[in-house]
Amino acid sequence: MPITFKSIPTFTRVVIATIFVNSPGAIAGGQSSFLPKSLAVFEDKNSLNTGGNAWSLATNNPNNLEKINPLNPFRVTSEQRTNYPPTNNNEQLQAALPEYCSPDEYKIFFEHFVRGQDYQGNETRFTHTADTIEVRDYENPSNLIGFLSKKDDEFSIDIRDYRWVQLVPSSVDNSPYTRLQVDLKRINNNTFRVDYIKAEYAYDSRVDQEEYVVRTYGEPGAYIFEHRNGCWTLIQKLQ
Repeated sequence: MPITFKSIPTFTRVVIATIFVNSPGAIAGGQSSFLPKSLAVFEDKNSLNTGGNAWSLATNNPNNLEKINPLNPFRVTSEQRTNYPPTNNNEQLQAALPEYCSPDEYKIFFEHFVRGQDYQGNETRFTHTADTIEVRDYENPSNLIGFLSKKDDEFSIDIRDYRWVQLVPSSVDNSPYTRLQVDLKRINNNTFRVDYIKAEYAYDSRVDQEEYVVRTYGEPGAYIFEHRNGCWTLIQKLQ
């Protein structure tokens, strides 16, 4: 199967390769492993600086043979970029995130956030707090009061003995911390709100010593979390 080469005058120098075959089956046999249906026209060496990656990408998979750019098989087509996207760092990051970062696992996330670390010992509070926290009015959240830095670590909810608390002595009993009533509300798929207020509890002897709220007191507060970069993040404080 002799091959001849010749140059023709064009605005861009090209080389046309002409293949002479003796039998109809020869070109068909070569097509699936080497050539597309349209005989490739190779641009001059100035167009070959992209290297052979695109050619290898297409010809290594027979299904992509028809997708080679007929004017330059070394140039990746837009369809090839779609079918073979580059490695996405965000996808890798999301694959490495824990399950509690899922939007539907916000309650489990909040418990880990309050504890300051998750079940694997990974730090959670600083990691999942925005660099700047907006401070807004509790009654009118559209009213911006000021800002806090994540370094201030002002978050005031904690857990002791499986109870929501603030780490300040109680004013209603001799406890070294103050009990809270906490309510988590899902605002939308990407936002949840945590309302809290100081509370006094008592045991109900009639219901297997279950606790109940006697009263709440003091000023209420709230925190707003938003789902960002694959996980929940503290973004606002309401007071």
